[in-house]
Amino acid sequence: MIKKELVFSPELVAGLFKTLRRQYNVFLISLIAFTLLFSTKIIFLNQVTAEAAIQLQSFSVLLTLGIIPFSLWFFGKRVNRISDNESWECKQKSYIKNSAIRISLLWLVVALNIAFYFLTLSYSILLCAGMGVTASLFCIPSLKKIQNDLFPAEEEEEDLPTENEEEE
Repeated sequence: MIKKELVFSPELVAGLFKTLRRQYNVFLISLIAFTLLFSTKIIFLNQVTAEAAIQLQSFSVLLTLGIIPFSLWFFGKRVNRISDNESWECKQKSYIKNSAIRISLLWLVVALNIAFYFLTLSYSILLCAGMGVTASLFCIPSLKKIQNDLFPAEEEEEDLPTENEEEE
């Protein structure tokens, strides 16, 4: 039996791209709604004492410094395994699941930091939330990223010079 290799085409990944776009849009919209609920005082939190604020700041920084690199590293490791799958359905399901894990971890960091900010009014916690949002920029789906992640052999072949180019 001859194995049929998967070849990248925008039509093939259109469904995956739409799903990833939806994931990212839900991430952004839910964080905006979460922030608006706190800023309009629909969800009201009493400020904590100075000692508790320092503890929340420390926890916030450690949480941010631990989860952001972990979520991006974890996804990168999983993508290498995903691209080895032969079936498109397996690749697609694994990619969606691991993308959801990555974006959920970043959502957790940002949401907790937003809640901690309204408890303490500490700008260092707000900066940690900003780091989470900045890290989420690496999660914006694009066809080029999907191609690089799921079809790595094609990427390498395109970059290699042809024999005619080498002679010149």
